[in-house]
Amino acid sequence: MSSGRVLRPSRAGIRWVWLPTVLFAALFALPAGAMGVPTPVKHVAPFHGTVHVASTVTSSGCGASASLTVPPSFNLTTGVGRELIKSSATGCGPPGFSDYAAVAATTGLDSSVVVMTAPTAHNFSLVGRMNASYVLSATPQSLAGGPFAWAPVDAIIEVDLRDLTNSTDRAGYINTFLGPSTNGTATGNVSGYFSTPLGFTVFTSGKMTVVGHHYIRIFWVELLEWSYAPSGTSLHASAHWNMATAGHDAKLTSWTLAK
Repeated sequence: MSSGRVLRPSRAGIRWVWLPTVLFAALFALPAGAMGVPTPVKHVAPFHGTVHVASTVTSSGCGASASLTVPPSFNLTTGVGRELIKSSATGCGPPGFSDYAAVAATTGLDSSVVVMTAPTAHNFSLVGRMNASYVLSATPQSLAGGPFAWAPVDAIIEVDLRDLTNSTDRAGYINTFLGPSTNGTATGNVSGYFSTPLGFTVFTSGKMTVVGHHYIRIFWVELLEWSYAPSGTSLHASAHWNMATAGHDAKLTSWTLAK
């Protein structure tokens, strides 16, 4: 099922914005009794809700290509999301133009609706992980200046607790990985492995939720990459983001919401 949340890849136009509405503590825990928090309801696999996937694939110029090698998917039974994206660009055609390719892919889920039943203090938490690797390559920049090719990767991880009754986000977490680029490298080759545990807990005195309101928990991971080469040259670039094979994936382990 496709989601309306699609980020069009444009490195110059990316903005990460999060407006917190509750007290937030990342990787932090307090004794439940310290704030009168009731025992939370813990959700583990198999999860219930709606698969949250989306993608954008774009290319321009005669030497550009982009693809979803493994389209984004999320398995509600296991809590595992996968995707693998790549692009390449080789300068061709008349000078003054560019060959450009980019891919953005999102995987995750929107939980089933939770109806709040008690006016007590609440907490919200999530545990998971992400493992992915990247391979970038581009014609090295000339020390003398002039046209050059480049390729970067980025990633976003976001979790939201959304009040469907009044269409507001009540709590959340966002982590952005502004990855490396081939710019400035001596060889034009960059590769690496991105691995992160996900864990956070939000505590509040009771303003996070409202009795009778309907809530969902949203969890998604987005990978983005670009390849660029100026037209009328023999320069080239390529990008590869793997979160689908050889043990690479994103996994939701559990989420909780006291009610």
